[in-house]
Amino acid sequence: MLIFKTMRLIRLFIFWFLAFVTSYGINILMVLVWSALGNNNFILLVGMMNAPIVYLLFGWLYFRPGFAIKFSARIKSTIIWIVLDFVGGMLILELFSGLDYTNMFSPISFLIETTNLLALLLAGYLSLQLTPHSATTLPQSSVPPRQGQA
Repeated sequence: MLIFKTMRLIRLFIFWFLAFVTSYGINILMVLVWSALGNNNFILLVGMMNAPIVYLLFGWLYFRPGFAIKFSARIKSTIIWIVLDFVGGMLILELFSGLDYTNMFSPISFLIETTNLLALLLAGYLSLQLTPHSATTLPQSSVPPRQGQA
């Protein structure tokens, strides 16, 4: 049981790390393109929408095989993912940018992380395998039908 939970956490960390690195890599490229093309606002918009789209894709890939079958488990995984995102952002600010890690707790950062949270919740919902309801899944009566009823 402990090995299964550890494997879930390792899987969550791997998918978060791949999404985080992909998102930051695309952001760096977008900033370079943005500065090279004379501060075009469309490039800036694409760069800002990058993280939710990447998180939607990686979240869907993470939830798709059914590792978190219940929606409550998907919400817990999403919360852990966002906490890892905050920690990763603080590390990038501290190590690479030379800024104080408390800059991660700005209103714009909370807006970005809220958007990422909604993208992950959407990914968790989209990857649910809903069972279709049919007449055969309805509860059957144990009483035999009366004469004249089918």
